[in-house]
Amino acid sequence: MLIDTLDMKANEWYGIKFDKTNDIKLGEKDAQENILNGADGEPIMKFVVIKDQAHWNWKPEAPYLWEFFQRFSR
Repeated sequence: MLIDTLDMKANEWYGIKFDKTNDIKLGEKDAQENILNGADGEPIMKFVVIKDQAHWNWKPEAPYLWEFFQRFSR
């Protein structure tokens, strides 16, 4: 996917249109999960924004992160 311009109406945080968007909870925090799929239709990237959360690892995120990354290998 090549992105030349941002459209903040498509997504208020990232400015791009995602293939799927889910409102989720991480621990007790509200979050939004945004997914981009590869050519095969499988998720290859997830962008997650957590309401009122600073940018560092937070314990309830670890199982959520592993759920996505365990599918990949070097």
